[in-house]
Amino acid sequence: MHILITGAGGFLGSVALHHAVSLPGVSVTALRSGTQRLPLSVTTNEIFLDESSSLAHLTAALHPNTPSHILHIGALSSPEACEKDPFAAERSNVTVTKILCEYAGHIGAHITFVSTDLIFGATKAPVGGFKPEDPPSPSSVYSTTKLAAEKLVLESGRGAVARVSLIYGHSPSPAKGVLGWIERSFKEGTPVSLFHDEFRTPIHVQDVATALLSIARLKLLGRWHCGGPARLSRVEFGEKIAEALGYDATLIVPSSRQDPLIHPARPEDVSLDSSKLTQFTGCAPLDVTSALSSYRKWR
Repeated sequence: MHILITGAGGFLGSVALHHAVSLPGVSVTALRSGTQRLPLSVTTNEIFLDESSSLAHLTAALHPNTPSHILHIGALSSPEACEKDPFAAERSNVTVTKILCEYAGHIGAHITFVSTDLIFGATKAPVGGFKPEDPPSPSSVYSTTKLAAEKLVLESGRGAVARVSLIYGHSPSPAKGVLGWIERSFKEGTPVSLFHDEFRTPIHVQDVATALLSIARLKLLGRWHCGGPARLSRVEFGEKIAEALGYDATLIVPSSRQDPLIHPARPEDVSLDSSKLTQFTGCAPLDVTSALSSYRKWR
């Protein structure tokens, strides 16, 4: 099993890379953009291509070491950045996915595409969370481009879409994610402003990496939801972090997602029902307190 991992230098990608290289019988090539020149946290094959690269460029760069699986994590994942530059969002999130789908078809590889819970941003989740078959309702440039990329993967007939909820945890990447800035504020003793009226199903980055590699290994097809076991507001999430890591929860200052200065608008409730993923793969993500107490911490 040879996996091509895009975004391997990022927050999720670097953890997925660590997991993949530790598996018996698995080899990895990391696909990174031409601007990402910081060294990876593990030694593996890597290639650099920019977003103007074509199918021919990708084919030539990987020949003759073609992958059996593609794990497509790389994206322009900041909703704010996507709103500021829709063209860049389209190029990063849709065009690159199109090329990878064409490449997968050309070489007969399976592709696992990482999408987002935010494709449901315009609709409040039902009790128990959104199921994979529920109709999407994107409300931002970011979620619209991710949904367009989902369509390409599903139409290719060669892969799976993994819709991932709010990811937290520690990573060997310079990017520290939501936990990073919350911890930094706690350590500095400064107020931690968190929404009391936005609900998601947070999942630890190591649980996400495990689930993605299981989807790839099993060559699953279709839509899969990848969220944690509990629906939490951002405030509740912050309180769990404080409890698990020994910080002062009184530093948390509840705020509202409906603040008119916030753009794009934040969703009310995009919690996910991930029971199908657990049923088919056996992956059972830990709750926030258990995950932060159990998993490796890169510092």
